[in-house]
Amino acid sequence: MMSNSNKRYIENLPKFKVEPLDENNVKYVCGFRSALDSKNQYAEYSIGEYLVNDAYEDQKSGKGMTYLIINKDSNKVIAFFTISTASLMILLEHDGDERSNADLIIENFISIPSVKIDYFAVDVDYQDLFFEDLPLSAHIFNTIIFILCNMSNTKIGFQAIFLYSLESSKKFYVRNGLSKMTDSFVASEGVPINDVSNLLYMFIYEQNIDDFVKK
Repeated sequence: MMSNSNKRYIENLPKFKVEPLDENNVKYVCGFRSALDSKNQYAEYSIGEYLVNDAYEDQKSGKGMTYLIINKDSNKVIAFFTISTASLMILLEHDGDERSNADLIIENFISIPSVKIDYFAVDVDYQDLFFEDLPLSAHIFNTIIFILCNMSNTKIGFQAIFLYSLESSKKFYVRNGLSKMTDSFVASEGVPINDVSNLLYMFIYEQNIDDFVKK
């Protein structure tokens, strides 16, 4: 989640709507850019390229659900996010086993049903906008968290939200409510326990980690 260096303060938030990506609005994504420099900001730039080139086909094949945040006045895509189902795996204590092999011992994991934010980006034209001392991107991300929390109560049950952050975006996500992973966690995609530095999470419902630990 990159931001330009020149801050512009606005008096009112843009009027926007949140819509699932579909055949009616896919035409609006063609001009979306998540970074200006495809060479020096390749990772950030590629997120926008995903929306333009791959998101709709992935959605049609069930690989992820993409939502657009659209300016009501101009139909310009301000931001987007893509979500998919996943699990956070809590590692139980297991005496006598090497920590490096613990991810192979399936019975030592408790699964927490979760939603993974696969992609989130704000268009470069909106990245340097600030409202009430917060970047517009923070207001949008908080809206996304609200949408997901409501979804967990009304559409499909899950207890946590997580994502893999770019190194350049970690501070942004931590400032906006996500927590850093510890070696007590591992993601369902099989990321090694010693490689979770960019894995950030939020529990929607309170979890007592001690309840999962073997006595």
